[in-house]
Amino acid sequence: MSFRIGAPEARAHANALGAGLDRWWETGAEGLRHPDFRKANFFLTRAFASGLLRFPADWPERYGAPPRAAGKPPEAGAAIAWKVDAARDTAGQLLVIGEAQVSGSALGQRVDIALVRDGAAWFAPARSVARIDAGSSRRTAGAGFHALVDTESLPAGLYLVGIRVHQGEHDYFALGETAVAIGGQP
Repeated sequence: MSFRIGAPEARAHANALGAGLDRWWETGAEGLRHPDFRKANFFLTRAFASGLLRFPADWPERYGAPPRAAGKPPEAGAAIAWKVDAARDTAGQLLVIGEAQVSGSALGQRVDIALVRDGAAWFAPARSVARIDAGSSRRTAGAGFHALVDTESLPAGLYLVGIRVHQGEHDYFALGETAVAIGGQP
């Protein structure tokens, strides 16, 4: 009986935390109540990267996207400044958090996550979000990205994570050294 005393407040708090996490995923700039949002963003990203925090069960349906096969990966092009802060495959869903920009600007860009293995590439769209750091400007404020990629249809194995940035009429590609195991591979 005593567990019922705080149940409504606990449920309301859990709902508020869930809504805040959704806003953070959608915008990268809000939803977390913390005196220093940059720290909260940093620790949340690290918690996802290490597996200490798992995304909510409804995120794959709401935010997930299947990868599209593209054949051979494109040649690396112009200088893309980018990094992956988190890349973790859990239960057939690859969560990727990072930032990217071409020639010092993220204005009007769209980002795809690239997964490359054995000379073949797959691409999935990423959500553009705010970049929260001291060095961001109006030109780079939208350089952040979040992606949840449905990896169930991919052959099991080790994949390199890359990025494709669409900016205006141009596409830019870069492949990094971050590797993720898909389908239970070590």
